[in-house]
Amino acid sequence: MSQFFKKIAVLIFSISIIGSSYSQTNFSKKYFRSPLDIPLRLTGNFGELRATHFHSGIDIKTQGVIGKKIYAVANGYVSRIKISPFGYGKALYISHENGTVSVYGHLNEFNIHIDKYVKDKQYLEQTFAIDIFPKKNEIPIQKGEVVALSGNSGSSAGPHLHFELRNKKTEHPINPLLFKFNIIDNIKPRIYKLYIYPLDEYSYVNKSNNKNTFQVIGNNGKYFLKQKNAIIAHNKIGFALKTNDFLNNSRNKCGIYSIELRVDSNLIFYNKFDEFSFSETKNIKSYTDYNENIRHKNRFHKCFVQANNSISIYKKVKDRGIVNFSDNNIHKVKFIVKDVYNNTSILNFDLKSSSQEKSIIDTSYRLCTQIMPYGKINFFANDDVKIFFPENSLYSTLFFQYSKSEPVKGSLTPVYHIHNCYTPIKEKYSLSIKIDSLSDSLINKTIIAYVDKKNKMYAIEKKWKHEQNFIEIKTNKLGNFTVAIDTIPPRIIPLNFTESTNLNTLKNIKFKITDNLSGINTYNGFIDENWVLFEYDAKNHLLTYVFDEKIGKKNIHSLILKVSDRVGNITTYSHSLNFVKKSIGQQNEM
Repeated sequence: MSQFFKKIAVLIFSISIIGSSYSQTNFSKKYFRSPLDIPLRLTGNFGELRATHFHSGIDIKTQGVIGKKIYAVANGYVSRIKISPFGYGKALYISHENGTVSVYGHLNEFNIHIDKYVKDKQYLEQTFAIDIFPKKNEIPIQKGEVVALSGNSGSSAGPHLHFELRNKKTEHPINPLLFKFNIIDNIKPRIYKLYIYPLDEYSYVNKSNNKNTFQVIGNNGKYFLKQKNAIIAHNKIGFALKTNDFLNNSRNKCGIYSIELRVDSNLIFYNKFDEFSFSETKNIKSYTDYNENIRHKNRFHKCFVQANNSISIYKKVKDRGIVNFSDNNIHKVKFIVKDVYNNTSILNFDLKSSSQEKSIIDTSYRLCTQIMPYGKINFFANDDVKIFFPENSLYSTLFFQYSKSEPVKGSLTPVYHIHNCYTPIKEKYSLSIKIDSLSDSLINKTIIAYVDKKNKMYAIEKKWKHEQNFIEIKTNKLGNFTVAIDTIPPRIIPLNFTESTNLNTLKNIKFKITDNLSGINTYNGFIDENWVLFEYDAKNHLLTYVFDEKIGKKNIHSLILKVSDRVGNITTYSHSLNFVKKSIGQQNEM
């Protein structure tokens, strides 16, 4: 093919990919190669329901080890490099000619050229965590080039590659499986449970105003309800489904691609996980049953939409997916569940509609402290607390409840019960708690702590604001809060060497760093008074310095390691690094 026609083909493909809608026919099967040279077996897929977000890529097994070669899936250039102790850990972003960006997360290391580029920036800015945006074609990449080695960095539960494809223009993640990577899947989704919700005080299912759960039986794409008795429903009803997909050669439960709900052949609800915006992903708290998720880690797909929730995966929704059953007829209900390879499972059942009204009244509003309508600014205050909910912070009207109880061990104030932890919040709200008179030095050591069921305190936010005699945080979590003082500095514990260790036998030195309450804030190491790169693995509380050219050729070096928490407590660790003799260490706290 001539260069002219190649450019035309790329241009046409770019236009199709950057368009506002996606379908399987838009994607070339040959444009991308595999990011690994081993069989692609997934532990997670696109759109999968996670605790706090929709999964934005695919997780590929690396045979239980780190160090597998990671290949660029197409020609392009490095457009971003992000390193963090959390999230994707070491992550690489490559922009491609077709309007996509490929993302490679939880890496162990970059190739030698990218690694030098990154370390030069880290040493220049004296920071491990860094977010770099190289200029276009500053780091060109060829399809099939080894760009990194797989790892387990960041918030990873085990060695794997997190792989994404994004629309470069919108930055929306796109389902990578639409691009037909060499992944085998001829297994149909499995359906486990049906949930039916009465959605107002006059609605019921089988004489109950509470959510009803029904076991599902079947296989090979054909599913039915286990119970034989008719389901009787009245008024406003919502449905939800617990379902998963499986792929060949993997035991891991994965997410489905689409769900379609029909009542008497009428389309009520249709969603599809082809793409979404990162700004929407927090709305999984409304998409799933948040109460079930928090209490039991039970995640399923609600096929109706709360009043103040909108996600681009909702393709067609009639009356927010809410069905009004008010006649006395039997209705045919059908769920159609598909994976991205069009493997399909169907759940069929009958539902008896009832016109009979019952005196089922929801009395929750009578027990509440204040009714807070969604879509409006809401404020609550007393002598102890001030709470401000911005206009768009609630998914639905909140029957807000407030109370307080005795302090827990180590807390400075009573425990304030700000509604409950089982109710989702869409956007952050502000919570201010009054502090009795303290010295300035102690006020700056106070934090607002969350109190769990075992009365254990921990920080859920990274910043606190002190104003007059109040301390304030912004959070998207309801529940139990108190004020605590953190005067204890972080701990630094050497792991792989002692006073008698010959450091010539080591490639690195490792430390465990922990903090009792407010959390680790900064960590900086100096050898012979020069800053050196310590890498922080937050999930393992691990700080590592790999000996590099910065250490020089002297036999004896002085090490100083400083670690601070989020309220300014600092621990300084000093050590003589002796590559010939024994090393002598000491630790001072302040």
